[in-house]
Amino acid sequence: MNVDLHRLLSTTSAAQDEAEHRARWLAEAAGEDSPFAMAIAGGASASGFAGVFSAGYQTALRVTFPAVPFRGWAAFVVSEDVGETPLPGVTCAEDGHRVTLTGYKTWIAACDVVDELVVRATDVDGGLHYYLVPRETPGLEMTRKPQPSVLPELSQGAAHFDGVGLETAELDASRVKYFGIVEPFYIYVAFLSMAYQRLANEALRTTIHTTLEGAAGLDPITAPPRALAAFDDVVQNLRRGLVNLTDDLAWRADAKLIAMYSKAMQKRL
Repeated sequence: MNVDLHRLLSTTSAAQDEAEHRARWLAEAAGEDSPFAMAIAGGASASGFAGVFSAGYQTALRVTFPAVPFRGWAAFVVSEDVGETPLPGVTCAEDGHRVTLTGYKTWIAACDVVDELVVRATDVDGGLHYYLVPRETPGLEMTRKPQPSVLPELSQGAAHFDGVGLETAELDASRVKYFGIVEPFYIYVAFLSMAYQRLANEALRTTIHTTLEGAAGLDPITAPPRALAAFDDVVQNLRRGLVNLTDDLAWRADAKLIAMYSKAMQKRL
């Protein structure tokens, strides 16, 4: 893959908050001609790990669901309540060309600024279906979770679907089985881009540049498992080196996001 790293890694300022990062993503990343370039461009304007997550996550969603538009941010809404008396998960009922969604989802990324939800729903026979639901759809209510324990700079919420009616075809879910590897891969790419922008250490910047050059030829869906595992090894070593360069406790805590994804990148061996 021919990726112009010099252009993509040109010095840029970090977004000051989530809303600005969304706007910068639309202006600077959404129009890139490859997922790899999109993740680099999105990571370049990230100020920290919440932005890294969002940049990689937005890329992964569009690789998994190519029909998701680029007019805003989307969230993959899957998680449901598992408590002792759980709220009911989201179900779908078809009536001709109309689908009605009812139930609850427990986690929405970037809930303050997200424009659309990719919602997984279960039919009466237990089958899974995926629908694109605009934020302003009647019957959809989102609530923000206060003080999330992980990535506190990422707004996080839950959703209630109270008879949400849709007159749209369900999304093609043929790639959803790959999301577990696509998401960490592009989050890694966004992380390397963010680190390159924020570092003054030229030796580490050179290592990051070389790593991105090598990773540009990888497609996380078709890449050999050993290639993905080797990429993970390099990224985790860089993460440990970067953590040792800072005394910022919040930055150190958020860096665990990158460590968390290592298992997914290694498990295909």
